[in-house]
Amino acid sequence: MSSFHNRTHETAEPTTAWERSAAEPRLLYGRRRLSKTYMLQHFLRNGKPHCYFPASAMTIAGNIEWLAQVIIKAHPQHPNLIPANLPTLWSILQLYGEIVKEWRFALILDEFQYLAKTAPSIPSQSSL
Repeated sequence: MSSFHNRTHETAEPTTAWERSAAEPRLLYGRRRLSKTYMLQHFLRNGKPHCYFPASAMTIAGNIEWLAQVIIKAHPQHPNLIPANLPTLWSILQLYGEIVKEWRFALILDEFQYLAKTAPSIPSQSSL
């Protein structure tokens, strides 16, 4: 029995997106305390390769450095994954785009509002 009462569509969406042939960004948003994080963790529980990054209220530089470390740890064999190559969120997402062409994995940016709060231009950057 599912632990998500009356949320069939929401719990099926990540799996449906994962099963598509091409990688694509997905956005899960909603009010606080609606179990979005738990739903994503539930989706990942069957061993899907992933990087889970819970942004925090630290500086944007701190979040970017932490995200870079999370991705480097998940893909130690990738030659371009060195901190010097990942100075910005954009550079991290570009490299992520290269990696998913070779190897399918989910990149979960949880608590995105913390990134947006420390760098208000992030949600509006057309290059992201």
